[in-house]
Amino acid sequence: FYLDYGKDILYIEAEKSHKRLSMLTVLYTVLSKSVRLLAPILSFTAEEVYDNMPYEDAESVHLTDFPAKNLIDDAALEAKWDKLLEVRDDVNKALEESRNEKVIGKSLEAHLTIYPNAEVKELLEGLNTNLAQLLIVSALTIAEGDAPESAVSFEGVAFTVERAEGDVCDR
Repeated sequence: FYLDYGKDILYIEAEKSHKRLSMLTVLYTVLSKSVRLLAPILSFTAEEVYDNMPYEDAESVHLTDFPAKNLIDDAALEAKWDKLLEVRDDVNKALEESRNEKVIGKSLEAHLTIYPNAEVKELLEGLNTNLAQLLIVSALTIAEGDAPESAVSFEGVAFTVERAEGDVCDR
């Protein structure tokens, strides 16, 4: 999910933009910790990866410490993201149906209109992020009222998908 979401940030944002640098920091952190964890199992491969990583100062991955356990124990946050991922799964089903009907090709060609119930609306509005980017569509509208009959409906939410205005970047 994170890689799918993040690739557009890496391709589109300016080289020194805060968003892009933040994404690169997360990816580097994941790589660094993964290489350290895999080193006892895939010793030669991990060493080769580590040798090609910038910013690492130990002579060998085998001379580094294992990453510290860093768990966030926040049940409310976890429940919020679980619900968001359910909504995202429903969005993907609606987009797939639109692809099958030849309305769109790629998800970035879509203008998604969401008809949420109160719970889903509160969730989406409380995220404080670019929802279109998070759901990997070009345009997004959160509509008031009942969904039209043509909408793809799920429990608590319905969607309509139209072709977004504009052209998709070749990248």
